[in-house]
Amino acid sequence: MQRRNPDLRLDDDAVYDLLVSRGLEDWLQPADFFDVVRYTGPQSEEQYRSKAIDMARRLLLQEDAVAGDIVSGEHAPWSESKDEQLSRVVALWSDPDVDPRFAFVWFDLTDAGRETAETALTRLPDLDRRAS
Repeated sequence: MQRRNPDLRLDDDAVYDLLVSRGLEDWLQPADFFDVVRYTGPQSEEQYRSKAIDMARRLLLQEDAVAGDIVSGEHAPWSESKDEQLSRVVALWSDPDVDPRFAFVWFDLTDAGRETAETALTRLPDLDRRAS
């Protein structure tokens, strides 16, 4: 998978803030995860995938979001436990023969996740200003 790491480096908490804040606008999809983890500066494909999985793990275990599919234009949460949901994500995003940005699972923020995201907005770095 081709990716370009930005010059700006962010720690895991800042990357999580960036990710969860995107969930205020729309459901989170794999491309969101793989876009934001570039700011951690992964040096290998394995690290890149691992960082995205770590962010999904955090979202699920902190109960900031629920994983699911989109059915008839609506988020349909998976019925499995959080651990089983995470196992599905790991399987989807770890397969070296599949571009994980297109191994679809959708994450819908919970009420707690929306609160986390609203708070995150106050901490986000100005990526446009730093990039110039």
